[in-house]
Amino acid sequence: MLPQIKTILYATDLEDKGARNAFRMAVSLARAHGARIVMLHGLESVSAAVNGMLRNAMSEAEYERLRTSGIEKLKQDLQDKVAAFCREECPEGEPNWPAGEPIIEVMEGVIYEVILDSAQRHEADLIVMGTRTHSAIGQLVLGSTANKIIHHSKVPVLVYPL
Repeated sequence: MLPQIKTILYATDLEDKGARNAFRMAVSLARAHGARIVMLHGLESVSAAVNGMLRNAMSEAEYERLRTSGIEKLKQDLQDKVAAFCREECPEGEPNWPAGEPIIEVMEGVIYEVILDSAQRHEADLIVMGTRTHSAIGQLVLGSTANKIIHHSKVPVLVYPL
């Protein structure tokens, strides 16, 4: 039996350059398969030293408020990017989400672990992500996050060059 794609996890670093092409691919696949999209932005956890300095400089409530507002702003940025994508690329600006609006998540932790965790929680059938290289040697190998995802994922991974 051929595998069905019902959920696509699109992992983004929010870089405008090139990321739109990877999202375009995720949307195209979602439309072709009638799948829903989970759009994920992973945040590296701050170092223990920075975390300690912040907690010493403000109250626990202030720290939590700062952290929460930052995550909410990133979620809003993702929603704005989805809306802009629809305005610019969808016929008459109307999205054609076969399985409803994309689910938007911002998660904190080790990036490849955050992506794999989200894929498992949402029962993703496919992970779509971009990768960019920063050096001549980097052109010979995949980026470290993409490489870890490919080697640890239990579902297929589509890596789009950015």
